[in-house]
Amino acid sequence: MKVSLTVCDVCQDRRREAKTYGVVSEGRTAETDRCAEHAAPFEALFAAKEPRSGRRRYQVTTMEEIEARKANQASARTQS
Repeated sequence: MKVSLTVCDVCQDRRREAKTYGVVSEGRTAETDRCAEHAAPFEALFAAKEPRSGRRRYQVTTMEEIEARKANQASARTQS
C-alpha cells in the first residue's frame, strides 16, 4: 500500500489540506503546494474580476464563425 501526502511548501503542516499551483513567469515554470492560508495570494488572482491593465483579453471564435467571415469577405471581394 502506498500513501501520498501533499503538504504546504511554506508551513509544512501535515494537518492542513494543500493544493498544487503552477506558476509561469517569463517562460519559466514552477509548481508550489500551498495550504489555504498560504495560497491566498494565488486565489486572490483567480477571484479578480478585471484583468490587470496591459493584459489582452482574448476572443473565442468558433470554426463556423471563422468560415462565415471568410465567406463574407470572399463575396465582398467578388462584388467590388
